[in-house]
Amino acid sequence: MSSLKLALDLCREVSRQLDEIGHHTPEGGVDCLAYTDRETEAVRLVAAEAARLGARVFQDEAGNVSIVKEGKNPELRAVMGGSHLDAVPRGGQ
Repeated sequence: MSSLKLALDLCREVSRQLDEIGHHTPEGGVDCLAYTDRETEAVRLVAAEAARLGARVFQDEAGNVSIVKEGKNPELRAVMGGSHLDAVPRGGQ
């Protein structure tokens, strides 16, 4: 199995688990408000998965989480991305 296929499968599985944490609303959205137990659970899930994959996980005083996964070649530039795990009430997917 290719590493791309494994990465996509992992993303789908983590996304599915995040969907379970954010309560689905009848309208089809999710509720995962900031600074709630749901958001804390979502952060724990993503941080644990990142650590399992060998990444370093940092969380600041405001609750922002940064994940660093070093590449194989330190001479190459870093690739960065970002997102958030909270959602507004009845947020989209």
